[in-house]
Amino acid sequence: MPGKSIRSLAGAWMGAVALAGMLAMALSLAMVAVPHAENEVITQAQRLMDSGDYDAAINILAAHTNKNPEDGLAWATLANAWHSKGDYEKSVEMNRRAAQFPGVRPSARYNEACALSLLGRVDEAHSALETALEDGFLDFDLLAADPDLQALRAKHTIDFPKVHEYQAFEAPNGIELGYKVLLPSDFDAAKTYPGLILFPPGNGSRTADWALSELLGDDDDTRGWIVVYPVGPERGWFTHPSHHALNGLLDMLKTRYHIEGGKFHLAGFEAGARTATTYSQMSREHFQSLTVFSGWHWRSFDNDQLGAAFDGIPIRLVVGAKDEFGAPLNQRISERMSAQGVDVQLTVVEKDDQLLASIRHGKIIEYISCSEGMMRSAD
Repeated sequence: MPGKSIRSLAGAWMGAVALAGMLAMALSLAMVAVPHAENEVITQAQRLMDSGDYDAAINILAAHTNKNPEDGLAWATLANAWHSKGDYEKSVEMNRRAAQFPGVRPSARYNEACALSLLGRVDEAHSALETALEDGFLDFDLLAADPDLQALRAKHTIDFPKVHEYQAFEAPNGIELGYKVLLPSDFDAAKTYPGLILFPPGNGSRTADWALSELLGDDDDTRGWIVVYPVGPERGWFTHPSHHALNGLLDMLKTRYHIEGGKFHLAGFEAGARTATTYSQMSREHFQSLTVFSGWHWRSFDNDQLGAAFDGIPIRLVVGAKDEFGAPLNQRISERMSAQGVDVQLTVVEKDDQLLASIRHGKIIEYISCSEGMMRSAD
């Protein structure tokens, strides 16, 4: 069996490794916050799975979870190993164990649905999928194409976000990107506007569709901003050529529009927060601030190099008080950044969880800021 593609595990382990490699290529930076592998056992197990040795991966993960039963990521990785081996009953069991931990709950529920669908328990799979979506699983591109869910999709209708149209951009290196530009209602081509690059919580167009419907869309007031949604290239954002492609898109946009200060503000929502954080360093010359909504990726940045990495770029962290995993994580990273001299602000939205329902649509612009003295709001 091939290894299963899992959003949160890719974010926790593979994303950290890919991000470290990309940041190492940022030669103009004196020092960067290189994310560390959270767990040597998980790193070793993932490499074993990549080589097809699922039994060895299962053995070391089982021993690890026996000694460290509170390691939610290890339980999720163990579920992935069983799934990759083809034992979907064990995959269901381990994913349910992993779902007890907020940091991996959405993807664990999603992967439980995949295993149940492969077992022919389609109604149970649909129930698990609905729970995953309620818990914050937002990778609609994976949901639409995942072969593990073929039986579920054949029986149950899945409500995908409204489809939007995107413009196409071909970078000088041949990589193609999709993008959508939202303009102020009274847009004047002769005027200068603040610009925002907003990364959706996923790579593909279906996830961008969700962002356009839920975060800020055609019918929402951009509050005088030019807002750009980029759609990830076929190979995803975490490859070196993609970095150059995004730079090309930004250069093109700056010739088409008058962008305030000659630089964009940068933001990412949920899984898009990792992408935004990456490009705040890889393409720093294009950006003047970074705002992160429901960022769980900071667990890979828990080190002493934050001050050097984010020097000179104001950071705004926005998290829901009911986000069991993200709220304490963002509080901790905010304190570490502040102690290392980073210009950082933390906003905790009291009534929200990781989906931040109360700040969507035009309100999200209120949380994009360069610094406390330059925060733009509707007031």
